[in-house]
Amino acid sequence: MSTPSIRAVCLLLFLAICGGWENPAVGQAGSSKEQSTRQLEGLLSNRDSNARIRAIQSPEHKGESSIPVWIKALGDPDAFVRLATTGVLFDFGVQAIKRMLTAFDNGEAITKRSIAEGLMVGLAVKPNAVDSDLEKQIFDRTVLVRCNEQLCVSKWSVPTFPPLALQAQISGRVWTRVTIDRDGRVSGLSSQGHALLTQSVEGSVKDWVFRIRQGTAPITQILVVDFNVVGKKSDLGTLGVSLKLPEYVQVMRHPPDLNIGP
Repeated sequence: MSTPSIRAVCLLLFLAICGGWENPAVGQAGSSKEQSTRQLEGLLSNRDSNARIRAIQSPEHKGESSIPVWIKALGDPDAFVRLATTGVLFDFGVQAIKRMLTAFDNGEAITKRSIAEGLMVGLAVKPNAVDSDLEKQIFDRTVLVRCNEQLCVSKWSVPTFPPLALQAQISGRVWTRVTIDRDGRVSGLSSQGHALLTQSVEGSVKDWVFRIRQGTAPITQILVVDFNVVGKKSDLGTLGVSLKLPEYVQVMRHPPDLNIGP
């Protein structure tokens, strides 16, 4: 064997022993993924919940591989629920939702509540995102945010923040007396609060469907809905929702950017 051939064989042996035979492209891809993961973890450690939401919504972090990382951000239920309200949670697809259910099963109480709210709001925003079997799995776990001793809410829609009220930055509380018949349908509504806000609440709640757990129909339930304009003008424009059905709903929104003048 010639000297150059011996040198080539020795070089190949050296590369194999030292691990240098790995495909460089694979190594670069793995390094890039690790770097992206570390970057996302850093962004999610930001105390500003809006910054965390922007991090998760950004295209480079909006994928299946990011889910295990931003599950760690569930310690802030409000941020997670506001994120879910945008539909981002359900944009990840069925596998992502199943991971959320697993995280729910393994989570602490505060994490369970945040995931339950997030799944609830996600269903309200994108009702056709899952099949009936997965929807049942979600419903089985979200009982803690949609039932009290007497009633469960089996169908609902989130009251919208009226555009005129948002432009005028009108916040306020609406008290609505809901009467439910024996079929779980709403048979009567009576509200107190700002006219714009009460109209939104009644327009939503009239189509809710309940399941009676205890008592005899008709049943009366008081629902409190808070509308809050929060923070400063923001490019997020994120509708935030917090739920404790059938008793309480909070709807939060940043004020819109107003273009006044020519």
